[in-house]
Amino acid sequence: MKINKSIQVLCLITLLSGCGGGGGDTSKPVNNDSGSSGKAEFVKPDYQNTPIYNGETSLFEITASNVTQLTTQYSYLLDSLNSIVFGEDYQNLFLHDPVLSNQSDHSGCVTGSTVMKEEEANQHYIITYNNCSAAGWVFNGQSDIYIESSNAEFVLEYGIVPNLTISNEVLGVVYSTEGFAIASSEEENSDSSAIVNILFKGSDESSHDILFSDVRLDAILDATNIGYGIGFNGDIYFSDLGKLTVKTDKFYPNNDIALPPIVGAQYSFVSQNTALAELKGNDISSIRLTNEFIPLEFYLADLDDVYNNEVNSAPRADILAPDSIRRNSIITLDASQSKDPDLEPLGYEWKLTAFPENASWQISTGSKIEFLGDLPGLYRISLTVVDPSGAENTAEHEFKLEKLPAIVSDITAYDEIELGEHYTAIINLSNDEVDGPFEYKIAYGPSNISISEQGEVNWLSNAPDFGSNLKVNFAVDISNSDTQTRAKHQINLHSRGGVDNHSVGYVNNSTSGVASIKLSNNKRGVLRSNDDYVLNLSETGFLEYNKWIPPLPLNAEHVGAFLNQSGTQLNWLSITYNQEAAKHQIFLSNEDSSSLLIDDVSAENYNSMVFDYNGDDIEDILLSAGHSYDSYLINGNDLSITKLIVAPDLSLNYSNSLIQVCDLNNDGFKELIDRGNIFDVKQNKYLIEPYSEYEFKAFTSGGNCRVTRYKASDHYSELIWWEDGELQVSIEKFETNFHDGISIGLEVDSPYSHVYFSSSKELHYFDQQWQLFSVSIDENPFGRVIGAVDFDNDGIQSLLVSKTDSLEGSYLYEEYTMQSFSYENGRWQLEYSSVPQGQLPNLHIVGAVNDTVSVSDFGRSAQITHNNAPVTFTGEMLLTQDDENQIEYSLTQINNETFIVKRNIGSTSVIWQTSVSEVTFSNSYDFAFTESETHLSFKSGTRYFTIVKQTGEVVSRVFFPYLPSEEMSKIIIGYYDLGIAFYENPSLSPISIDSSNWPVPLDFLQESTSHVAHVHAIQLDSDPQLELIIDYRTFGSFDEERGLIVLDTKTKALEILDGQQTKGFTIYHKEKILDEAIGGVYGRNYLAQYSIEKTISLVDKLSNQVIWESPQISNNYHDVLIQKDERDSWSLYILGSEFLTYPYLN
Repeated sequence: MKINKSIQVLCLITLLSGCGGGGGDTSKPVNNDSGSSGKAEFVKPDYQNTPIYNGETSLFEITASNVTQLTTQYSYLLDSLNSIVFGEDYQNLFLHDPVLSNQSDHSGCVTGSTVMKEEEANQHYIITYNNCSAAGWVFNGQSDIYIESSNAEFVLEYGIVPNLTISNEVLGVVYSTEGFAIASSEEENSDSSAIVNILFKGSDESSHDILFSDVRLDAILDATNIGYGIGFNGDIYFSDLGKLTVKTDKFYPNNDIALPPIVGAQYSFVSQNTALAELKGNDISSIRLTNEFIPLEFYLADLDDVYNNEVNSAPRADILAPDSIRRNSIITLDASQSKDPDLEPLGYEWKLTAFPENASWQISTGSKIEFLGDLPGLYRISLTVVDPSGAENTAEHEFKLEKLPAIVSDITAYDEIELGEHYTAIINLSNDEVDGPFEYKIAYGPSNISISEQGEVNWLSNAPDFGSNLKVNFAVDISNSDTQTRAKHQINLHSRGGVDNHSVGYVNNSTSGVASIKLSNNKRGVLRSNDDYVLNLSETGFLEYNKWIPPLPLNAEHVGAFLNQSGTQLNWLSITYNQEAAKHQIFLSNEDSSSLLIDDVSAENYNSMVFDYNGDDIEDILLSAGHSYDSYLINGNDLSITKLIVAPDLSLNYSNSLIQVCDLNNDGFKELIDRGNIFDVKQNKYLIEPYSEYEFKAFTSGGNCRVTRYKASDHYSELIWWEDGELQVSIEKFETNFHDGISIGLEVDSPYSHVYFSSSKELHYFDQQWQLFSVSIDENPFGRVIGAVDFDNDGIQSLLVSKTDSLEGSYLYEEYTMQSFSYENGRWQLEYSSVPQGQLPNLHIVGAVNDTVSVSDFGRSAQITHNNAPVTFTGEMLLTQDDENQIEYSLTQINNETFIVKRNIGSTSVIWQTSVSEVTFSNSYDFAFTESETHLSFKSGTRYFTIVKQTGEVVSRVFFPYLPSEEMSKIIIGYYDLGIAFYENPSLSPISIDSSNWPVPLDFLQESTSHVAHVHAIQLDSDPQLELIIDYRTFGSFDEERGLIVLDTKTKALEILDGQQTKGFTIYHKEKILDEAIGGVYGRNYLAQYSIEKTISLVDKLSNQVIWESPQISNNYHDVLIQKDERDSWSLYILGSEFLTYPYLN
């Protein structure tokens, strides 16, 4: 016991506080000689005498029959020594009934008491026990305590001579104690320690004695790092058995102070043989005898119940193992769950009782074995356990060794093919024959791709020819009776040249800003906004729009373009985000290559401006993100980069005050002239700081450049320039604010020679002596003046104008023309013009015949041709044409009421007309149309119609998004009101569907549109009919509970998706734009568009995997059509901000 901790019990506290003496530090027993008191000096007796033991001293065998009783005895004996030697200090380390501080109200006794009496101050004390119970023991008698060493605060070492009678009800024993122990608190690795030489002597001659000989006890309280328990190292002699050496192997640190400590340790019992006992007061304990026995697990409290058992109970065998594993993989079978009611170690025997014919295997030894078998099939193994009395029990476990999944060694294929060529690939497996047979199935890929039973992939390549190579993805599921493997592969499909799509119905009229760009054909054009199109002069003398850069990677944004050093090739710049490096990078690309130009830039988006800043006749480019971001000047000659402190706004929506460039200080380098500042690029500094009070406009005359500055408060302008680094200001003042005009170069190679004001019809310029002249012009060009461009590269600019004309008196439908005007003889003369183009919002494509494509919108239809003919409109909407029977169906308005009409193509006579008055021409944003051989079906907003083609009868207020053929499907799904319903194909009669076994009933799906997220017609299996997948939501939110209902459209039966199908099915992340028979097969693929990527993708319906993705081809997408013409040639038509046609090679 730590005397300083138990000092509170009696006056032994005086050792700490000075009662009867104390004082300075000493390493000897305290001598309290009172001097004059006349009291005899205390003489400590010779108490360190080894007790006499007459029992067995030889080694004995630890067996399955005695190890449990031996462990029970040891666990209680350890607690008794803890209590005798350390008193109440470490009762929280008892293995049995650990005593918490609030349980011990009687000096360490749960019941009964102890009393400490001072016999000789600071030297001798007696502790008297009166029926003191702790850890299952009852203590009576007294122990003498002799102080061996102390200092002013602590007793460092003391001796204990126990003269006690102790009893234990569980063990059924009564002992008297003899001997001594020396306890110390000076140990480094323990809280306290003791050397014990104590004899537990049986109460009569028939009882057994137990001697603890030179046993070292260590109290450990470092639960986090070492552990929490009593260490025991030394010999125990049992008079009936012999010598047992006990060693403490380890404690149990928990590494987390928030968790309760694990009380106990692992002890080795060593005699003729060895056993390991993991004893834990508050967790599972165990005994491990030899490998011939199953490790025994138990709680210490359970030992009390079986210690004195005289009737043997039979054991129970139990095998813990998985039910299946792949062949040639190790399966573990564990016997540790086998139990013996008497808590005795069990012997065991494993035996393989069933296995496939010709199988071979390996089995390890032990109670936990590893089994390795070579053939797939069922195996059975038995486990027989036997207790020390010979009682036994047998259990069996059957498990399956599965076939190995397909191991694709290689795919024999030439993966570089040209569009239209036949593709063949052979999937080679390296599996053993026992893993077969294998079944091959296309998981996803182009709709007409197939695979044979032998694993040969065949595909007659079909895809749109976009003019660049396509990466085509496909995957094959390879399965045997046990497993499935997905092998993914990619084909590089080479273009056959594509088709030139320029000047085919470009319909975007955004003219918020323009910027001049020099083209590689030495002509100049106009870049409109951020559309990636250039308006330039064609060979036939028309202004036309052309895409001006090749496709960029999907994660790249276009930044700018400029001619290379020799002026023969167009370079372009793009910015992309490198996720791995977490930075934005700018790349330089052309038709031949791409390379990193600037490794790390501060902004996400940049704009650019091209100009020759150093006068070497080679284009340079300025990159800026505006605001406070870095900007860069790229030298077109050597591609060197200069970081500038200027941050101009180069976006085209700022074009009314486009930045001008000219040499203001005659140093041979251009300055940047912005609305309110002037920047010297060469010196990388401002000549006039931003946010000045002036507005600037550049003028050029005779090869020189000056700037007018206007101050609103002064209401006049003046010329400024620099000479020898000093700002010069003209004496003459001008009332005009030139900044509001449009600069135009009407003198050769003088880009800012004139400023034109369309409002006042005045043209201003300076002569070579910088005298101002003004010219009045009779009339302006009709339209909006946008800017000035030199289209024909003669060094003189023309005025660029956007002209708008209303069609047929309607203010809603207009066509636009881009025109340029040259200045001749004091007048603006029409120079060049584009073909008039219509504004065609929210359209869908009706059909294509030869080189003419029909498109429709509410209130009009149009035909777009490939030869730049004007777009013409009618006052109705063409829905569809039957060229074979020369029939067409249209929506039209008669006396402000909407009708659907049927008539012969080219005729004005109506075969029938049906009122659909709920439809108005103002809601084309939500219009959809489909047809079968016998019916038309369309919706406008929430209005649904299905009409018989033959008679014009409205047979249902339902819209059918899918109308597969009768051979494919017997039921189809339609939307009405808020939900869905089922109908017979092709009669459209309502069908009653039994939904009793559905995850949710049909009436729930019909309650609200929010309950059905998507309905898809998908070909899931090998039968000809489709499957309908209803993707439902229980609360109408993508975040709420969701599920899938799968119906066979012929049998109406509920089907179940396998695990991989369910995992692969997701909400379409791309907007579905075409769901028809693609490549002659319905239900496998759909075309999708993702506006951010500006691409068209072919997507697998079930897995949502992208099969191919086009280059960036269109903005402002409206519709797409795949159609075969009269020459049996397929084409892909894309209607967006332009109209594009691509051959769809089939």
